[in-house]
Amino acid sequence: MTKNATREPGLFDSWDDYSNIHMEANVPPGESPLNVASLEELVSLALRLGASSVSGWSQSEQELAANATPTVNSVIDSAICLIQRGLDPLGDSFCNLLSASERRPLGAIYTPQVIVDAMLAWSSSQLVPDRVVDPGVGSARFLVNAGRVFPNAELIGVEIDPIAAIIARGHIAAAGFSDRTRIILADYRDAVFPEISGRTLYVGNPPYVRHHLISSERKSWLVRTAAKHKLDASQLSGLHVHFFLAIA
Repeated sequence: MTKNATREPGLFDSWDDYSNIHMEANVPPGESPLNVASLEELVSLALRLGASSVSGWSQSEQELAANATPTVNSVIDSAICLIQRGLDPLGDSFCNLLSASERRPLGAIYTPQVIVDAMLAWSSSQLVPDRVVDPGVGSARFLVNAGRVFPNAELIGVEIDPIAAIIARGHIAAAGFSDRTRIILADYRDAVFPEISGRTLYVGNPPYVRHHLISSERKSWLVRTAAKHKLDASQLSGLHVHFFLAIA
């Protein structure tokens, strides 16, 4: 992309484009320029961005929202500006507040934006979906970009962590996609979606959790579900294999 070219928000031609936007905000890629000191403040920010306007709220999310810490207006304005430029300051803040070891049990490793863009670009060359599902939505990086790439598609995100679910809602709302998005707080293996006549695109980055952290009940689920599809599955499989099978 040339220096003076017009860029659609959220679509970067290269890692350099992504890095340059972060440099303009005086922050390295993957780190957040927002002054957010706690998860409670981050939840409050997502709420101020309009998280409550996205359908599918759960009781767990409502309880978290009730205990949120107020956020100053300057942080809200900064978040909106960065989201409109195609960045994910909420997800970056979440990753800054929790270490990799703290996020690892749920497989919460957020995908770099340039990879998200590349995956959506490839998807758009294959089909135009009526519905887009992200099985492990996180901060909604894939879902927000899908909303930009597929302006008529219904957007559905599934997330097991209520804090991440609220963050995803705030990201979606600030990007302007509340009216066609639903966030579901659930284990994706238990999620049920209604049949539609059109096409569904499943896109995202499944959680890569090793089998040591997966319960025996879930391992048994994997074997039973695989058998229904006439497939063999090892109980030593990581969580990403469970997600692939749940989509089948």
